[in-house]
Amino acid sequence: MAAVLLLIGAATALWPTRTRLVVLGDSHVEGPQSSPQGSSFVEVLREELGPSYEVVAAGCPGSSTHDWTHDGPSLGCSLRNAYPELGRPHLPAEIVVILLGTNDAVGYGEERPFTPQVYAQEMQELVRRVRRDGGRRILLLGPPPNPLAWRRGAQRLQQYPKALAGLAEQEPNVCMGPDLQEFINFEEHFGGRRVHMNAVGHRLIGERLALAVRALRGSSAQCAAAKAP
Repeated sequence: MAAVLLLIGAATALWPTRTRLVVLGDSHVEGPQSSPQGSSFVEVLREELGPSYEVVAAGCPGSSTHDWTHDGPSLGCSLRNAYPELGRPHLPAEIVVILLGTNDAVGYGEERPFTPQVYAQEMQELVRRVRRDGGRRILLLGPPPNPLAWRRGAQRLQQYPKALAGLAEQEPNVCMGPDLQEFINFEEHFGGRRVHMNAVGHRLIGERLALAVRALRGSSAQCAAAKAP
């Protein structure tokens, strides 16, 4: 018996339990890019964090927060049932990152665009789903700018990070991460008038997010530290 325990201990030392991190969201998470193309931000995040983390991407192109909170086939999510099919199977997880809002702001696949208030309500429901299914710490990302959004859509996008920050203050174990609109811009990070960022933008997000994850991993109480510079 002692020999068996010794072998188990040795195996644990050689292959320590990895921290599972799940990224939920829309096509930005799935990774399609404008030119120049390269690694997605999830791939960069995986590279930055190293083998002690298991980084899982669960992105559904065209999805809004509503697609992740209401069960059933979704037009915006290519007729998939987003959360039961793509989210729940990857839980529980130590850290869950959520990046949504690009489609909410323009109403893609929905009857109308989402106001910041509706966006926050839908995100709150998603956060609570994730927490019920074992997401221990949740990191919210402010969505990137959208070169194809008209004026009101762009204004809604600009208001979404504030709505997320308010949600993070209300919900336990929820932190506001990097606001992508603070460092992603049309000129450098989009190949022309495309909704998807290029590899330069993805790399920048992955690097910033890795800093935020390390800060979050250090203390569940210090959410402010997750706002990487």
